[in-house]
Amino acid sequence: MDVIELFHKDGRPAKVWACGACRRVARTEEDAHACCQPVHCKTCGKEVEERHWTVCRPCRAADFEAREQAKWNAAKKVHVADYDGVAVCEELEQFDDAATLFEFWDDDPDHEGLEDPRIYATRPTPLTLDAADVLEDALERQEHYEDAASDLDPKGYPLLQAYLDLWLEAHSSVVSYVPDYSVAIVRDRALVTAPEKEPKEKEDLDAARAPF
Repeated sequence: MDVIELFHKDGRPAKVWACGACRRVARTEEDAHACCQPVHCKTCGKEVEERHWTVCRPCRAADFEAREQAKWNAAKKVHVADYDGVAVCEELEQFDDAATLFEFWDDDPDHEGLEDPRIYATRPTPLTLDAADVLEDALERQEHYEDAASDLDPKGYPLLQAYLDLWLEAHSSVVSYVPDYSVAIVRDRALVTAPEKEPKEKEDLDAARAPF
């Protein structure tokens, strides 16, 4: 592919080049030359249709699915009836209780005949406020002098924290949820992860403590 060398107004070389086809600027002549040349997928070897990609769309999708399946396989499986909390289904792009997510999935005719979606547990993230952080942020936003924090009496922090804790208690409903990919929710009990067996050492100890 033809390349175009770029120059400053005074005629000095700018030491950058542009692709002759799309005029995309590149740092090296080699990069400009390769810009619109056919690229073959590093995975399957087929020509990549989208520009500036080194892996074709089907191979990227296959790689993504493989990683998602590996994540699912590694998760502990819990039955939907035994999970009481907010769950997430990324295929539905929705947070809700697990049973409702399964209902939403079943209600969509496009999902007929498909496997159950991957639904994961979540971890709650309540709103928190730290007195020291609040003061530091206030000093920065209000553009106080550089060492203003050193003029604050740290003995007053516990009192401010106590007020913040009371305020947070009144706003305890402000909770966000993040996916917990270590726990998956299923409705087929055959998929539920079996409880871990206690170590033999503990079994022997329990047996030794048993009354004769």
